[in-house]
Amino acid sequence: MTNSFLHRIKSWRTNTKLRERSTEFVLSAFVVLLPFQWKFPPISLMIMLLGVVFLFFIDRDYLKNIRSNLYFKLILAYYAWVAIGLTYTDFPKEGGADLQVQISLLAWPLGLAALNVVNQKMIDRLTMLFVRAMGVSVVLCLMLATFAYLEDGNSSHFFYKNLSAWPLVPQHYMGMYVSFAIIILIFRWFFKRKSFRTIEHIELYILIALFLLTQGLLSVRNQFIAFPLAILPLLLTAKRKHLLTRRGILKGLGIGAVLLAVIAILPGTQRRIIETYHELRSINHVVDKKQTNHRIYLWKYASETIGENWLLGTGTGGGNAALRENLKDCDAKYWDGSNVYYLYQKEYNAHNVFLQAWMTHGIIGFLLIVAILFIPLVRATKRGDILTSGFIILATVSFLTESMLERQAGVMWFAVFYALLVVAQRNEVTLANKNTPANLSK
Repeated sequence: MTNSFLHRIKSWRTNTKLRERSTEFVLSAFVVLLPFQWKFPPISLMIMLLGVVFLFFIDRDYLKNIRSNLYFKLILAYYAWVAIGLTYTDFPKEGGADLQVQISLLAWPLGLAALNVVNQKMIDRLTMLFVRAMGVSVVLCLMLATFAYLEDGNSSHFFYKNLSAWPLVPQHYMGMYVSFAIIILIFRWFFKRKSFRTIEHIELYILIALFLLTQGLLSVRNQFIAFPLAILPLLLTAKRKHLLTRRGILKGLGIGAVLLAVIAILPGTQRRIIETYHELRSINHVVDKKQTNHRIYLWKYASETIGENWLLGTGTGGGNAALRENLKDCDAKYWDGSNVYYLYQKEYNAHNVFLQAWMTHGIIGFLLIVAILFIPLVRATKRGDILTSGFIILATVSFLTESMLERQAGVMWFAVFYALLVVAQRNEVTLANKNTPANLSK
């Protein structure tokens, strides 16, 4: 009986279909929880479950799969360098916390590279699962804002950071998630709608309208730059393949005009426009006895911190403390609604992934981040993998105004979709991409 049970275990471990389904189950649970990141069920549990799948199916091919994967090597090199940074930091506790936050950056690429079961159909299912989960998240946020409005009559519940109800998914990250969801839907509309059922057409229209409304209410400004740039490869490919007609362009411009009108009319989004105007006026100096532009000073003093530690950086966990020390020389005053404060009185990061990496991990950390983003972007563009191109462009531009690899919401989103769209690309995926959409006419 013991031999029979062991034989059954052995047969399960060699069952490719079971390996594929187990991996997809864990990924599905993760992408569903990603737009919420509630304390329960804990999203980090899915990383542990991936470890269980990894260990159960472990075999000698793992090493071969990993060794042949350039993108995983880049991620591994970066994470290893972050770990090495603990040996020379003055803030080992903070450094250990940073290493822990970024564990998914290693876990998902390692698991998917080794298991080697991701295919194009799985990617299609998982990306749409994320879109639908994002739709549920947005609806719940709007409902909570409505309930709050009915209680006190304050319309601010629908705007900017107040709309993003989940503590671990602040407005900048929610805006990035929404942009990615729209990119996925537009990709499906252009290149997969021939197989759509009526219900799928209806779902797509409803979700795009919902996400565009949400993006307007959130008014996360960097997404008004990141999203158009990220969608550009898709639109250019669609135009080249005659899938984007003049009528379609006019419709898109009309939707954009309506969205801009909504942003200009609604009181909450009007405030964002006014804030942007004041920030642009006060880039170089204080205007009207006030300063509202945090990032220009954070970037300036982060650059000074880099100049002091350009080779090795401050060490893992030490970047923000060094930045804070330099910010003591900044005399710009800010208003928090009740009191005046200086930047050094609060804990800030560089609000830029590239500056943050160089400031904390030195030039090697900076170059690894550049390689992680731009090597796959160039290759994806060459082979016509426009969904991957859109994802990387969206991440890169979003990284310019937020240190997104310092926060769980940024790391987990980037880690799982980088692993899916970049690291896990197998021959089957590459061949599938040759059929849609960039090579349809070849």
